[in-house]
Amino acid sequence: MNARFNPQAEDLQHLQVGPIRTKLAMQWATRPKVKPCQSANRLGMVRRFAAYVSAHDARTEVPAQKLLPYHFCRRDPYHYSDENVLQIILVAKQISPVIRDDIYPQRSSPAFFVWDGGDRLIYTTVNRWFLLLACQIGLRKPGDPHGPRVHDLRHYFAIRTLLNWYQADADVEARLPELATYLGHVHVRDSYWYLSAVPELLQLATLRLERAEKGVV
Repeated sequence: MNARFNPQAEDLQHLQVGPIRTKLAMQWATRPKVKPCQSANRLGMVRRFAAYVSAHDARTEVPAQKLLPYHFCRRDPYHYSDENVLQIILVAKQISPVIRDDIYPQRSSPAFFVWDGGDRLIYTTVNRWFLLLACQIGLRKPGDPHGPRVHDLRHYFAIRTLLNWYQADADVEARLPELATYLGHVHVRDSYWYLSAVPELLQLATLRLERAEKGVV
């Protein structure tokens, strides 16, 4: 088996394998302590690689799509209020700042936010600070794995942007690519989810559609 198919080739180094087989792919995908979503992703990688290899080796077995089905369920985001966001901003201002350019005149990263090594901030660092601030203002409880996440601020930004556009009677359809760019979405359709995430937005979108159908500008 070509090692490129296996991101963790050491898992199968003890096996003498030839053509890709469904049984072997399942064995690797469902290793102990691998979560169902990870198993599905693993098998998906094998499936795509096997489909490519099958064009050159007829002995290759491509795992069936029905094997290890997994349906992603989006976690309901925390709906920040404007007051929540202002609280986060105010408490974040209490963090002692550094004069970044004086300390790292030759930074190793072009990123604006850098850590004490001069490189870009990593998610774990940002998340740790966020959890401290969220606990400080009462949005979360110390040690509680549930509650508002820093990632939910993306949701707040998207929802607030869309609401502002609708309330300003802007052409939301035309401006969605702007929002998708800021959110880092590859496809604009990924940004449409936010329209159905908040009842107020869904109502505004429905009213806009009804007006368009009636020819009302």
